[in-house]
Amino acid sequence: MALLLIFGVLEIFTRTKLFNSSKDFRRFAGYPEKARHLEQRDGVRLALMGNSATDRGVDLPTLQNTFAAAGAHVSADLFVADQSRINTWQFMLQKYFVTPGIRPDWVVVTFYEDDLQDGNTVEIGRLAQFFTSVRDWPSVFSVDLPDWSQRIEFMLGSFWATFAASERIRERALEALIPDFRPYTEAANTAIYEHNRRRARATSASASTAAPAHSLRALQRLLRTGADAGIRLAFVAYPTRTDSGRAQYALAAETLQVLKDAGAPFFDLRHVDGLDGDAMYDDEVHLSAAGRIPYSKALATALLPLTLQSAPR
Repeated sequence: MALLLIFGVLEIFTRTKLFNSSKDFRRFAGYPEKARHLEQRDGVRLALMGNSATDRGVDLPTLQNTFAAAGAHVSADLFVADQSRINTWQFMLQKYFVTPGIRPDWVVVTFYEDDLQDGNTVEIGRLAQFFTSVRDWPSVFSVDLPDWSQRIEFMLGSFWATFAASERIRERALEALIPDFRPYTEAANTAIYEHNRRRARATSASASTAAPAHSLRALQRLLRTGADAGIRLAFVAYPTRTDSGRAQYALAAETLQVLKDAGAPFFDLRHVDGLDGDAMYDDEVHLSAAGRIPYSKALATALLPLTLQSAPR
């Protein structure tokens, strides 16, 4: 009884306090209303979907002002989840647009490196608690979580909010107990990211045989979901930092072929004029306040042809 009481108190705390104090969790609850509001707005309606690169890279006023200067009437909004990739975007599209029957003119998916490929790490608790329901389980188990240990964690997280948010609870506890814990983890993540990039480049340069094909089942599923629901999808390759001898990431040929076969517009923004120098980035991926301006202008310019393809309301 004591254990049940403790678990009950933790569950109430998680649902009433932690969810509301987490920026990521709090905005998930607001996305249904944001999607409905976007559908009701005038002009061409763009839903920009991605991870923290999109969240910290797009300046909406600059984006919309650039559209307006080109004579395009566009309404845009962000639907993002930190550290998310193709697996999460599938169910964000399903939950916020497909299931409620909301149809923006375009859903623009921004990615970098291998975000569109299978095999990336999935934040299982968040996927279970916020983006999926029981009817999604067959698809999740088939494509996203092939291991039974992952599936069990996912099922527990679907019904037990405290378990689903255990990673966030751990982070908050460490932030409270350890001085400068967040700056340390950000610096560590930056070092790991750069190490992995260099190792990938070295492996690619020394490989004597052709690189193996990447699995793209999650991307193909996303494209089918959009097509079946009548939602047009476009994809944007995002610019990561390339100064100090860093090379820009490569785009897998098979990924581009899948997009081409599906008729999905693709825009390569890995190189954007004005994004040179450390002042344009906060770290290896995220743009600074100064960097968001040239990127947002370049994004609007690239997406301008989509506004011409959209039928008037």
